[in-house]
Amino acid sequence: MTTVNGHQTNIYVGLAGESALVVGVEGTPLGEGGLYRLTEGDSKWVAAENGLPADPQVRALLVHPNNPSTVFAGTQDGVYRSDDCGDTWSRTDTMSGEVWSMTAHPNDSSIMFAGYDQGRVCRSDDGGNSWRQLNTKGLVHPNITMNPTEIVKRVIGLSVDPAHPDDIYGAIEVGGLIASRDGGETWSCITDGHYTRMGPVDLHGVQVNASSPGLVYIITQLAMFRSRHRGTDWEFVPIDEMFEGGSYCRDLVVAPHDPSIMYLAAGAGGGSAPAGTVDAGVLVRSTDAGETWERLDLGEVAPARMFQIAIDRNSPDNVYCCDRDGHVYCSGDAGNNWSRTDVPVEMTRGRHVYPMVAVTVQSEALWKATYRIGEADLEYMALGEGDLPDQMRSYQLARSGVLDNDELAENGFAGSTAERFRTAGRISGFMREFVPTSDATPADGLNFVGATVVHLFENPEQVSGWMSDIFLKDFEENVGQSVGSGQQIVAVNRVQASGLYDEAVGLQVLQGGPAGLLSSTVIDFRVGRLLGVAFVGAVGEHDRTELATNLALSLERRIVQVALGSL
Repeated sequence: MTTVNGHQTNIYVGLAGESALVVGVEGTPLGEGGLYRLTEGDSKWVAAENGLPADPQVRALLVHPNNPSTVFAGTQDGVYRSDDCGDTWSRTDTMSGEVWSMTAHPNDSSIMFAGYDQGRVCRSDDGGNSWRQLNTKGLVHPNITMNPTEIVKRVIGLSVDPAHPDDIYGAIEVGGLIASRDGGETWSCITDGHYTRMGPVDLHGVQVNASSPGLVYIITQLAMFRSRHRGTDWEFVPIDEMFEGGSYCRDLVVAPHDPSIMYLAAGAGGGSAPAGTVDAGVLVRSTDAGETWERLDLGEVAPARMFQIAIDRNSPDNVYCCDRDGHVYCSGDAGNNWSRTDVPVEMTRGRHVYPMVAVTVQSEALWKATYRIGEADLEYMALGEGDLPDQMRSYQLARSGVLDNDELAENGFAGSTAERFRTAGRISGFMREFVPTSDATPADGLNFVGATVVHLFENPEQVSGWMSDIFLKDFEENVGQSVGSGQQIVAVNRVQASGLYDEAVGLQVLQGGPAGLLSSTVIDFRVGRLLGVAFVGAVGEHDRTELATNLALSLERRIVQVALGSL
């Protein structure tokens, strides 16, 4: 939906068919597949397949954590990427084969994983541009899934533990749970046991819940299970049965803004359901990190098994679920009220819903509005004293003014020139800097400065180029170098900039000097052809990502208001 705040929410649904489940046996003929997108507020779903392989079998979707305009699609021919909200696609440097799942590392968005058929997993270390196959050849799956009939091993879900960043879990459809303890380099199966049927090891998803280190949930065709100890000592998680013996669990998600909130897509029919069970779907929610669950009222019982759930990480009150046959239920108030829209495709076993994602992005109208912004408008965008977060409410203005290319070069790294910045497309900027009152003691942990800057560029592509080629590159290449006033950059680490509506990057910079260590957290983000910068400096070695992000979010709102003329 395009709103007065200049944002719109896109919902993506991937379609594919059931490929052969048993090794050596021909499966159901595949249908056309497809990828459909709905911009909320519009009434029409549109195909978003330009550049995807013919009859695209889209079984996995991933929105880039730092750039909601960038979407990845897992197809029958590897991973494809779109940088324009799905308008056009191109193939990444990817391994061929069917992709069934994708995830990004919660601590470092440049690291991504893709789960393939045949139990294969790939890793990207450059934000999804290129992928390399990891070693899963030594995996030993539960015997019941291999004998007397060998079942195809699809990596249908992937999840990473932010508390143990080298722990990655993979859910194998009819193959149990696999895990890596070294960032994906080696893997082992961690759910072997005394099984008399395949239901308990027919996994449909895995999610690490960040509310507690090592808390892992898996869902199967019959039930949900939980481990509190990094995949050992499993517990059965009771939920309402939808048929005698269980519920067909298909998708599980953890809310990106609050790990205490989880959603489960479940249904009746399929799998181990008794013959004659009528298809139906439900959405179940937990608000205590999975300890208890309640069924949500969608206004009706979904006519097919619930297959997918999506939460908009930029607007987490936007929650969506979709059944196997493309009936999409939409809530804008965190699941209290729902409406329904249908993907306009006749669904069959050879062509039905697989993945769904949703994300709010900056609208085209907002981007166009930034072309009406001139240098004189920038001072109305940089935050004033009344706009600062609560932790800085008592701070006072220290500096304010135009930041042209000459001054920026004078205060930049060695070798910086105004010509370099002009060539990069930067026109000018405006900054405001705030410091504590004069009676504040400069003790360890004090936030000694907070600042926001708004830069004006010739076009949005140059904003993106500045973030990667100047902001990130200059800092990372100057580790160990002097930066004046006796200061030296000791370390530079990338931080996750979350909740912003377009491309965003962040750095934590540690400087050393005669007075000791100083740490700076900087968030850069794009709004059309404008670059917003939020900066927090602290005495000592301290991570101020949360405070800098809050400052950036306030700055983003201010920029949008001015650009749209609503301030």
